[in-house]
Amino acid sequence: MFIPTLDGSRNAGHTLELDSRITRDYFGALAPVDIGDIDLAEAIHTLNSDAARFTVGRLSEFTSEAEQVAGWFRDAAGTLVAHKQRAYGADQIRLLWPVLRSDERATHATAIEGGDGWPFLRYGSGPILPLAAVSVDRATFGWGYSGSGPINLYKALVYAVTGEVVDVHGPELNKLPNSLYGWITRLPNRSAFLLPWRDLVDKVRADEPIRSGAIRPKDAGDAV
Repeated sequence: MFIPTLDGSRNAGHTLELDSRITRDYFGALAPVDIGDIDLAEAIHTLNSDAARFTVGRLSEFTSEAEQVAGWFRDAAGTLVAHKQRAYGADQIRLLWPVLRSDERATHATAIEGGDGWPFLRYGSGPILPLAAVSVDRATFGWGYSGSGPINLYKALVYAVTGEVVDVHGPELNKLPNSLYGWITRLPNRSAFLLPWRDLVDKVRADEPIRSGAIRPKDAGDAV
């Protein structure tokens, strides 16, 4: 098990709508936790986008917000999750998105599943865990277009397979349509997708010449 880092808290907390299959499945697999067992600092970081700027004067505001949480949970990796019910629209969950790779071992049944802009690791009939970002400022994802969200997803997918934090940029990868990044940009925008682990490993391996610099944008016609 791992606890998401509380260092560099800016933009670490994220709110997800429970309006896609994968987010609902993730929520359904959570284990309830008593509020008395939650560290105050962890709760503050979870509910605030920029806990580094949290002041003592905001404690009463935080207390009011915490009282609106319908339930507190942890996933299989130990990530704290707050459940917020709403009178209109889908319920929401809020969590500190992990930036450390899961200790769970991938198998042939493992897959990357995305829904409503958020990617998860589904370990067959086992745990469902958020796909770890490479850093707290890389925990906003996207697909179906070119930009920072797909770049974040690209880096997270490579990180999941190899543990490598790659230094790649959109302008370079836009000129390499057959790369993993190119595959990400061609997905329907924010729609659900399923990528089996074996297929992901093949894509990441095929992209190694790009990451090592053996293939550059001027060689786009020869991209793997």
